Amino acid sequence: MPAVDWLITKAATKTNAFFYGAGSNLHCIDALTGRPIKGFGEGGKIDLHNDLGRNTKDLYVTSTTPGIVYKDLLIIGDRVAEDAAAAPGHIRAYDVHTGRLRWIFHTIPYPGEKGYETWDDKEAYKHIGGANTWAGSAWTKKKKGSYSRPSAPPPMISMAADAPADDLFANCVVALDAATGRRIWHFQTVHHDIWDRDPPTAPIL
Repeated sequence: MPAVDWLITKAATKTNAFFYGAGSNLHCIDALTGRPIKGFGEGGKIDLHNDLGRNTKDLYVTSTTPGIVYKDLLIIGDRVAEDAAAAPGHIRAYDVHTGRLRWIFHTIPYPGEKGYETWDDKEAYKHIGGANTWAGSAWTKKKKGSYSRPSAPPPMISMAADAPADDLFANCVVALDAATGRRIWHFQTVHHDIWDRDPPTAPIL
């Protein structure tokens, strides 16, 4: 893996900024000077272990594909491990000015959220990882900035072959409202995947 995984230009910041992932950090630098923009996160970067709803500081979390800049939001997926102790692959949107989390879409649903009932393990959101957007995303202006992306499955080791549950939103193409993170629609390509058959590329619009 290269030290710098991805790059985004011309975000809606006060200055033109580059965002790039290196290891578990998302960096924001001034495009003209190459210096960290100190007002973003902590001294110009945010730790991708944060804001996932549980303690993941010792787990593998990194970026492998470009995020999406929508107005003043940077929408990102991530890469996580593929074992029982993996971090969750929730989709997050950060304020491009401050690095503050603006919304999160739980790809392993919480109680009360759509899809929660599709997991055989009702505490999956507490300990199962994966369902992450490692292959990238696409977006369109025609649907109020909504975007769709494929979601990878949770680790096969944590999924019993005889459990009938669908496990939303693993192995899905999901369209989200880019401004709010609200689900617009989804299509699950494989139900209860035990063979690692998640979509390997970003959607093409």
